[in-house]
Amino acid sequence: MSHVGRPSGTWEWTALRWWCVVVALLTSWAASSAVVAQEAPPISRGMFEEHVHRLELTNEADAARAREVFDRFTADYDALMAVHTGFYGWRSGFDRVDPSGTLNEPWSLSDSVRFINARQGEVERLLDRYFRDLREASPGRTAQVDWLERAFYRRQSLAQGRDDSGNPPDLIALVEEIAPHALEAPAVAVLLRKFEEAIHAIARPAYSAARTADLSRQRFIAERDLEGMTAWWVRRLGSRPAMREVVARFAPMIAGAMPEENAERFRREYERRMYPAILRPTRIDVLIEAALARNDLNDEQRERIESMRAGLEARRASERRRLMAAEDDLYGTPGVMRQCEWLARAMLQLAPSGEFEEHARHREALQAYRALGAEIEAELGRVLDGETRE
Repeated sequence: MSHVGRPSGTWEWTALRWWCVVVALLTSWAASSAVVAQEAPPISRGMFEEHVHRLELTNEADAARAREVFDRFTADYDALMAVHTGFYGWRSGFDRVDPSGTLNEPWSLSDSVRFINARQGEVERLLDRYFRDLREASPGRTAQVDWLERAFYRRQSLAQGRDDSGNPPDLIALVEEIAPHALEAPAVAVLLRKFEEAIHAIARPAYSAARTADLSRQRFIAERDLEGMTAWWVRRLGSRPAMREVVARFAPMIAGAMPEENAERFRREYERRMYPAILRPTRIDVLIEAALARNDLNDEQRERIESMRAGLEARRASERRRLMAAEDDLYGTPGVMRQCEWLARAMLQLAPSGEFEEHARHREALQAYRALGAEIEAELGRVLDGETRE
């Protein structure tokens, strides 16, 4: 007696199993192709062109050899991704059916972890080979290629723009942007080299740690091990405070070694990038600028708004310093360690231990900072309302 919806004949059952295999293979191929298309090589063409520019490969033969290195790296990377993601998509997504139509053992979590880590190991070997081949293709430029290799890992960890809260800025990129001629000053060059070495010692292992997987998280969850789960988060997030400390330590030294006209701009830009959420223009800044741009203000109103802006800056200066200090604590080692415990508790679904000290101080400082803007906004509204009534 057959069940409804199930083929009764042996040939029908075999055909259905083969149909499932075909659908599985086609679906996994499409999924893996999408993954490969989205996963760009870690060395982009734009980055390679920058390498050629920095190495000053003006000779066509040298440039051609460098292009061969990049093309080989890209081709090998694409082939690696195609093989790995294609196999993983088929093996993990349809782990109970093989092409013969028979059932297999499930693809386990440990299999996935080994697979991910093996792939990451291959990617890092390709990166090592790219820079090694680039040295061979650029005779007499070994030191420059070494610098490019360190720059690659540094850029994976440090903010290159202004809107990356908690992630410290790349001081080398900052000097290159605002005062490139300062790179030639011996004192600045020495400090930047020391900064580069200190960051690389943290950034290189952090690059690998952020892209590898392990089984410990699942074990800690199963055993509800708070200490182990906290340590797991520390391994994932612990490098950021160290990099932030290195950046904060070197920034004033680099500024002190620069000519004063460059040093002031360096300090200002450094703070903007170290604390982007604090120093970006706020709502009240935009409102004041818009009000001052109006053509229908009388002299008294314009004077009051100018005075309001100056008063806001004076009052905000101390609150801003307090907020910066609170942010340093929040993203520093003690704050990140407590964040790791908080995340571990959340992952283990344990009762939270309450708001940790660094977060509370940051929240209070942020509220006080924002309250100043709200006060001035209300005052600005009264000034403009008075103008409207007139």
